[in-house]
Amino acid sequence: MQQSATLQPPTFVDLNVLPEELRPRRYPAWYVLGVVAVLAVSLLLIPLSRVEQADSAETARLQAELELINEGLAGIQIDFGKARELRQQLEASEAAIAELSEERQAVLGDGQELSKDLFVAMGVLPPGARLESVTGSDGQLTLTGQARGVAGVLGYARALVESGRFSEARVASLAIASGTGVTFTLEVKQ
Repeated sequence: MQQSATLQPPTFVDLNVLPEELRPRRYPAWYVLGVVAVLAVSLLLIPLSRVEQADSAETARLQAELELINEGLAGIQIDFGKARELRQQLEASEAAIAELSEERQAVLGDGQELSKDLFVAMGVLPPGARLESVTGSDGQLTLTGQARGVAGVLGYARALVESGRFSEARVASLAIASGTGVTFTLEVKQ
């Protein structure tokens, strides 16, 4: 018994009993490959979207830091403005002090001598008397003040000459003040 050695290829037997219109649609191979490729690409987009979210969170954090830095800079600029304003006020005050010092020097002349003269004039002032103003020019002082009586004013003029600091003390004016006492003006020469 010899049999033939060739086998027939199996034949496709379609067991689907539905008519062709009701059967599920068959997609061509390129269509299936396209759907698989789209799914693969969409799966790759998931990590990219997470990276984008992380980048947007980092961007938001950096923007918040930038806003804080801008606020700090605005505060510093305000402080610089205040410091500049204070510096200008200080310079104006220093200029006014320098101007007053120059005027003082012009009015008093040699400040060293006047202060010694004033010290002597205050030292021999009689009890109950007071000086209201002292002006000086060219070796002469004008002392204006109040005393308890005429005798106190004359004694004060004599004490100024006896101090050795002044060569002459002359009563320029003498008037009775309201209440008790007199007002006087003495002209004293060095």
